[in-house]
Amino acid sequence: MTKASPIELTHQLRGIDFPVGKKELIRYARDNNADEAVLRQMESMPDQEYRSMRDVTRAMGQTDESDDRSRSGGNEERERSRDEEREGEEQQGEASERGGGRGGKKR
Repeated sequence: MTKASPIELTHQLRGIDFPVGKKELIRYARDNNADEAVLRQMESMPDQEYRSMRDVTRAMGQTDESDDRSRSGGNEERERSRDEEREGEEQQGEASERGGGRGGKKR
């Protein structure tokens, strides 16, 4: 899927009054001849009230990330979990070296 840039999105929604719901955003973009890629991406945004253009662009970014994860089969999420696990192990090791491990303080 072709991703809409924040600039395209801002251009398509120029003049909209916030706060606004997802349906109103899509209707406004459609009335302003938004590109099909923009409309498809907006359709996948959470159905909520948006208080600013920043909220909208954040939601668009989240749809990009979820699309990327679904295409990669969740590999990024698994890698992130492994990195967090390694980081926790390193922190435990450092605490043990300083005497902060389960064995109590070194004397």
